[in-house]
Amino acid sequence: MAGSTYPWRSGPGVAGTTIDTPDEAPAMIVPAARSEPTTETAAETVAEAEVNETGAAPSRWRVQPSASSLSFSTTQGGSPIRGRFTDWSADILFSPDALDASRVRVTVSMSSFVTEDAESRGVLGGAEWFDTASNPSAVFFADRFRALGGDRYEASGALRLKGVSRPATLRFRLTIDGDTARMSGTTTLDRTAFGVGTGEWAGTDDIPAAVSVRTELRASHVGD
Repeated sequence: MAGSTYPWRSGPGVAGTTIDTPDEAPAMIVPAARSEPTTETAAETVAEAEVNETGAAPSRWRVQPSASSLSFSTTQGGSPIRGRFTDWSADILFSPDALDASRVRVTVSMSSFVTEDAESRGVLGGAEWFDTASNPSAVFFADRFRALGGDRYEASGALRLKGVSRPATLRFRLTIDGDTARMSGTTTLDRTAFGVGTGEWAGTDDIPAAVSVRTELRASHVGD
């Protein structure tokens, strides 16, 4: 891919935004060759809370957009590449006491990406990358949660991106203080598993397969 035009170029940061490089170990890299998920697919919606075997039910939470972010990072030719999505939503039913009944669905408007170089927006939205015209949304649906000790948890389910669904896992930290929850999580996705970067960008020498995705979220309790 030497000599190819870069879809991202070095440039000034996006005005009014701060995008941090992930500082936690990623949960997993989604492989290019995996069977379709056997759990509920990413197209499923989050239903009303169900009581688990112990009689506990998960709580419903509403994301505070001004205090939340969804960002991604990788490298190109060894230089860091960073961006974020400005339009996304999360439907959350979650409680540490009812992990088996918890459900989360995150929907991302793929055309809302912002990168450090404004000129790259038209390239990344094209068919070789996000293909936003044919696949306007990406959805992560998780219905399996596991406590890892302390404030750490793991959410497993499926990610549908660019029309492809693959198993996906997100490890995150969570603190709940009264009616406010704060969560931060990082995962690493294999872009080639979803056909993100095709044609001259299908190779991984210049832009690696691994893309780190980080979520910072603050949410308010809205009921059980």
